[in-house]
Amino acid sequence: MYMKEVQQLGAEYYHGFDHTIPAALNHMDVNLAQWVMNKNNLKYIRLAKEMQESGLPIESVYSIIDVLKSINKGKE
Repeated sequence: MYMKEVQQLGAEYYHGFDHTIPAALNHMDVNLAQWVMNKNNLKYIRLAKEMQESGLPIESVYSIIDVLKSINKGKE
């Protein structure tokens, strides 16, 4: 469906795409799209999906990440 929509929007819309990443990811920042495409990051993508499906507010997840980062810095 995404590709069909892009085709219907025409060449002007498609011309702005970064052709180094798949068109389906072109709505993302290039660095983020490349990170998503890296198979080594699949476990993080799955974790993000689980967090979203659990209904956890994103703000609480960021708070937990901040705490974990500070604990990790204390170990260094």
